[in-house]
Amino acid sequence: MANPNLLGISNVVGVTTNIVIGTSDVGTGFQTVLSNASSSGKVLKLVSILAANKTTGNATIDVNLNMAAAGAGTSTALVDGVIVPGRAVQIVIDKNTPIYVMENRSIVAAANTSTDITISYEDIS
Repeated sequence: MANPNLLGISNVVGVTTNIVIGTSDVGTGFQTVLSNASSSGKVLKLVSILAANKTTGNATIDVNLNMAAAGAGTSTALVDGVIVPGRAVQIVIDKNTPIYVMENRSIVAAANTSTDITISYEDIS
């Protein structure tokens, strides 16, 4: 099934989800943080992505977010090397720059230390 026509949608559901991404080299070891399956009949509209640095002290972390084929494939950068100060939260994407995650696409993330990622999105079908 193709992505839904936004003029003919019947459901828009708001969703917020959290995931802890593990330690890996920034740019490698990406983990899926949001995925839209092939033939889902949905498009996911990202409203916000937050990255939380829970390290003690003033240690900063670097976060990368990419768009990829769902579950695998070549990815392209959405943000590259966002710095999150110690004990802070960084707004990575907000409602002023919406991104649509089409069918068979995923958002993947990597960071140089364990990082909490919070994603708010609209599930549109």
